[in-house]
Amino acid sequence: MGVERLGQNAREHSVWPISTPILTFPLQGGRNMRGCLWLSAAVFFLATWSALAVVDVPVPAFTARVIDQTGTLSTEERDALEQKLAQFEASKGSQIAVLIVSTTEPETIEQYSIRVAEQWKLGRKGVDDGALLLVA
Repeated sequence: MGVERLGQNAREHSVWPISTPILTFPLQGGRNMRGCLWLSAAVFFLATWSALAVVDVPVPAFTARVIDQTGTLSTEERDALEQKLAQFEASKGSQIAVLIVSTTEPETIEQYSIRVAEQWKLGRKGVDDGALLLVA
């Protein structure tokens, strides 16, 4: 009777009573709550682990001024570019390198280029005049 009265009262004042939740977890002795906590911890662990499991594209060794891992440049084009970069380095002192990769995923091209530049240590020490052209 009390429920009916509340329902009628609510309709009269244009206020509807709050409905019951769709999902309920009875806390019988705390077993279900502990199960929910374990499930939450497992989901958090898997999400964290999967984010850490992403493997970055490896940085190739700095063996030449032009490194083309995709085969985009012909041997003649690569050799000509290598020669021009060597002449520029000899005349100006600044070191320029070209790296062509198929992808930098999962990293952005900016993040990957920073890793490459830090590993290759382009330019003269103390002058910091190296440049990297990264094509992905």
